[in-house]
Amino acid sequence: MRFMVLEPGSTVPYHRDSDNSISLVIHCAVDYPVGSGYFVQPKGKCSEQVPLFNGSCFLMDVSKPHAVFNRSSLPRISLIIEGPVNFSQHKLITLARQQNGFLSYADLISASLRTQISRQ
Repeated sequence: MRFMVLEPGSTVPYHRDSDNSISLVIHCAVDYPVGSGYFVQPKGKCSEQVPLFNGSCFLMDVSKPHAVFNRSSLPRISLIIEGPVNFSQHKLITLARQQNGFLSYADLISASLRTQISRQ
């Protein structure tokens, strides 16, 4: 487990944290100011922004290309949890969706957008 700080105005270009075929971490947004973001680039697809906001957590495969930026005037703070995974990626995603009441990716995006709108 570790904290990561991305200073205001900073960018980390697309990279992979691992050469393994799958490398899962839990990424928790501790302090995620408006203007910061996390993009993933699924194989053969365009970049997609991960809908992170304060208090949200996502299971991430950091062996896939991803990039982060912080265009705000405040530091962006994340908690990264790494460790052995005893479930397949599909099983973990299914369990996480059930635990959080999301049946699909669309449900997740809708909840994220509602939270962002209510913060404004």
